[in-house]
Amino acid sequence: LSGVRSCSDDVTLRTDGVRTLTGSATDAADNASTIQFGPIRVDRTDPVVRIVGLANGSTYDFTSMPTPSCTTTDALSGVAVPATLSLRYDGPMVKVRCSGATDVAGNKASTVTAVFRVRNALDGISAAVRTYVLGSTAPNKAVVAGQLVRLLRDGKVDQFVTQVRAQVGVTLTVAQADQLVLWSGLLDDDDDDDDDDDDDD
Repeated sequence: LSGVRSCSDDVTLRTDGVRTLTGSATDAADNASTIQFGPIRVDRTDPVVRIVGLANGSTYDFTSMPTPSCTTTDALSGVAVPATLSLRYDGPMVKVRCSGATDVAGNKASTVTAVFRVRNALDGISAAVRTYVLGSTAPNKAVVAGQLVRLLRDGKVDQFVTQVRAQVGVTLTVAQADQLVLWSGLLDDDDDDDDDDDDDD
């Protein structure tokens, strides 16, 4: 009716946190009103991603390899997509990566990486082959186990992988074959079993 005489100035929220805003207006007839709006969550900060379950840069025996995982936290808007874990077996090293995390506000977390060294992988994988294969009901399981271990001992990793895949449904399950193939990546470097007294496990 009488028109607006004055109102609160615009407000720009630039810092993280939870805010409640108050605004007021007065018309030409001196009628005044006040309103509160909130809570408003301002989140300009990336989620926090961590790798847990291992000591970065440490050395572990094959029999006590850690099981790393990713944690994603966001104290303001909350986590929309948690970080995804990926592992790369590269010679005696296992490279760990946590990536892809975002929060509800759309902030994207940086990728986090870690690495650990595995020793005695050849002996450990050979033992696993015997356990898996000899645990099957195949009549020739002892022969198969011996052939697979021999390929490992001879450094014929590619042939080992091929034969492992061929044994799925015979002496190995899909899960067992996948695990052996994954572990075989630890043997791509000749210094796999170098002596290393710096075991942090």
